Amino acid sequence: MIREQPDLLVDLNSLFLTQLILLMKSAISLSGCENVYYYALHADRKEYTLEKMESVHPFKVTNRIPASDELLTALSTSGKKSLGSREPTTLLHEVVYTGIPAPDRPQSLLYSPIEFNKSHIGFLLFDHRKPDFFTTDDIPSVKSLTGLLSAQISSFQYLDLFRERCDLYSIMLEVNTHLNVAASKEDFLTEIGRIGKYFLKCDRAIIALRQDTFGSRFIIDAIDGSDKDVHVGDSYPVENTLVGRAIQKGKIQLYKPEAPPPIQGIFKPGDRDSYPFNSAVAFPLNDEPNSTGALVLEFNDPPDIVEMDIKLFGMIGLNLGAALNRLNLYAMMKENATTDALTNVYNSRSVRERLSEEVARARRYQSALTLLFLDLDKFKAVNDTYGHLMGDYVLRDTAKIIKDNVRTGDIVGRYGGEEFVVILINAVAEDVVKTAERIRETIANHEFEFEDQVVHVKISIGVAQFPKDGDSEEHLLRSADAAMYETKRKGGNDITLYKPGMQPRYN
Repeated sequence: MIREQPDLLVDLNSLFLTQLILLMKSAISLSGCENVYYYALHADRKEYTLEKMESVHPFKVTNRIPASDELLTALSTSGKKSLGSREPTTLLHEVVYTGIPAPDRPQSLLYSPIEFNKSHIGFLLFDHRKPDFFTTDDIPSVKSLTGLLSAQISSFQYLDLFRERCDLYSIMLEVNTHLNVAASKEDFLTEIGRIGKYFLKCDRAIIALRQDTFGSRFIIDAIDGSDKDVHVGDSYPVENTLVGRAIQKGKIQLYKPEAPPPIQGIFKPGDRDSYPFNSAVAFPLNDEPNSTGALVLEFNDPPDIVEMDIKLFGMIGLNLGAALNRLNLYAMMKENATTDALTNVYNSRSVRERLSEEVARARRYQSALTLLFLDLDKFKAVNDTYGHLMGDYVLRDTAKIIKDNVRTGDIVGRYGGEEFVVILINAVAEDVVKTAERIRETIANHEFEFEDQVVHVKISIGVAQFPKDGDSEEHLLRSADAAMYETKRKGGNDITLYKPGMQPRYN
């Protein structure tokens, strides 16, 4: 198991390895990279060793890397360039791919350090054969991944310490396993309810989550048992309640009618008189003040709870918090991997993937599919005259206008720069012209106001229909682009349907 020692990550347990493989496979799927390598630092031997890799097009990489002072300094600064040091990606390129001729090495690298207890313990490395494959939009997802890995290491360390003390904690290991592979909060609660009813004979289990980090209210997120007095989605103030004290103090809170704590209610002030249970225990999801939430177990009969039970379920609460954090991080990673950070619509990679899926579906079911290619006219002048902050504001507002003027099921993406793409499902080109005209007119009449400055912009739109204008994702994109560029040639601020012979900007 994992322990706090120099060779912290050498003795990987099977549960940690399972989670690691899942994370690395998710990283390849979400980011589109070709390979992910996990290198662990062995401080006593002053070297990094390759512990695990997931590959699509593998390279023959170095298994053991000397942890030189230069490399340690570069990696342990979390990506910040240290004085006199080369870029970490340059160093990694030299030491990881030493056995590969320079022309055959991957052209794009992205790395993220792993920390435990504020100490550098290794790194994840992502590569791809294409140059400039990774962008700054990929950084939040990679940081989330390594942050999650660090949290898992911490969780497994605590779990190991408890497992050694008592055979009872083998049950804890089982619960932790279920929590770490659970797909939803409902799955978490089902598992907690099972173990709670088996050991403590609890009659209801509830997950309460704080609405924000330092917010004054919490919300009932999930219930296993009766919902007569509380319901999923109910929101209550944190102050002066049993659940609120557990969240605020980050400590376990126990309620018994004969010895009540200094509170005004269990979930909300004044509910003690009508409270349907005899007693309750609230376990915080973090063992520090201002917890993210609490696990609440409630009992019809007074429970015979011993100190061991309190420790066991306190640990379950902490692992539930880590598991919920994992679920939220997965959602954030997926969001970061598919969404353009500036405009909050699909990014170029994702919109091409969706277009490929919709083309295949339209081909299979002989259904209509139309593509709009949109490009803001003379957008460079906006950046040059008013600055990039104004330009970013125009792009965000343009994306919102486009989304507001298409159907819910249509797919909007930023293709690059000031270019946008809309995939209109089950829509023929002639019917789409009205939608395109509505977008064009709305943008032309819109005042883009930012920091007391107002600009007006116009947009050129090209329309291409599957399959007559293109029978593949690439062909359809080229046709829509060619129609849009024909609009540009005519002066912009118009809509053009693709016709054979039209040429895109770039062959």
